[in-house]
Amino acid sequence: MKPTGINRIGVVGAGMMASWHIERWLGLQERGQPVQIAGIFDKNQQRAAELAQTYDCPAFTELDALLAACDVVDVCTPTDQHADIVVQAAQTGKDVICEKPMARTLQDAQRMLDACEQAGVRLFIAHVVRFFSQYEGAKAALDAGMLGSPGVIRLSRGGSFPGRWYGDYMRSGGVVLDLSIHDLDMARWCFGEVTQVFARGLTFEGIPACDHVITNLQFENGALGHVSGSWAYPPGKFVTALEVAGSDGIYEWHGFAPDPVLGSFDAGSDLTSVMNDMA
Repeated sequence: MKPTGINRIGVVGAGMMASWHIERWLGLQERGQPVQIAGIFDKNQQRAAELAQTYDCPAFTELDALLAACDVVDVCTPTDQHADIVVQAAQTGKDVICEKPMARTLQDAQRMLDACEQAGVRLFIAHVVRFFSQYEGAKAALDAGMLGSPGVIRLSRGGSFPGRWYGDYMRSGGVVLDLSIHDLDMARWCFGEVTQVFARGLTFEGIPACDHVITNLQFENGALGHVSGSWAYPPGKFVTALEVAGSDGIYEWHGFAPDPVLGSFDAGSDLTSVMNDMA
């Protein structure tokens, strides 16, 4: 029996990302939101049991059983498993949160969309960058007309190679699909649809940790995009940067610099007021 007013979250996957999601769900709970972890399912039953013990919730040995016990499904599995899980969850009438990237192939992504549309359930892909204040600030400045006509967007993201299944291109899609997908999503959010793409990547043979890519975009509105991603940084190091330039100004974010958010606009524009409006 579902507790009255409580949203029961069923977590699929028991790896690092599942732990990260559960911690955030519990943070919402601590702030008075009516959520609880209904349980965890993973094909590796031992791993599911260990994570369930950590968070004092049930471990399920079958996905069907978890789906029957929850209201919302949180998919935290490797990318190549997303589609089948989301389709099954949708067919049981569950709203779904799914880690990015949406799927390994366009065909799988379409299957997910079709299943959720037919079932009338909601599907949210966890493109969290849109909710980071620095990125929200860039979009707000652009929407407020502070930058004028869109011109160029530059984004970069890099960290150490995450290891495990990420090194299997057929499962993860490599650094573009797993890492740069955040910045590609941000670029389209800001500048709209893309008409042309040119990309070059480099993976050193036998060293999957050294994976780099540069992607250039041409948007329908005539603006340009430049996205770079890398899995070649040393362990523990992660860098990001953002620049949005238009006819009337430029918005910059330089990761973890002392003064990371910078803005240069025509007289009369005030970045602070835009950021305050979002608070």
